[in-house]
Amino acid sequence: MSLFQRPTAIRRKTLRMILGASKDAYPNEFGAILRAEGGVITELLLIPGTIGGNRHAIFRLYNMPPDFSVVGTVHS
Repeated sequence: MSLFQRPTAIRRKTLRMILGASKDAYPNEFGAILRAEGGVITELLLIPGTIGGNRHAIFRLYNMPPDFSVVGTVHS
């Protein structure tokens, strides 16, 4: 398996978590980092200091540990 394998699927539980967190954050934006294993997005990373406003989500990426399983972000 390649170190940087592109994800092709998302675990249903993870998708439900994204949708629930987005709903809970409304009317503010929700943002998180996506982690994948074997081409499947399996987890959300909530970075300390992330700010969700009515039109933005700001990630403090310097608070994120080095992690090669990170494949992207999600934003409501």
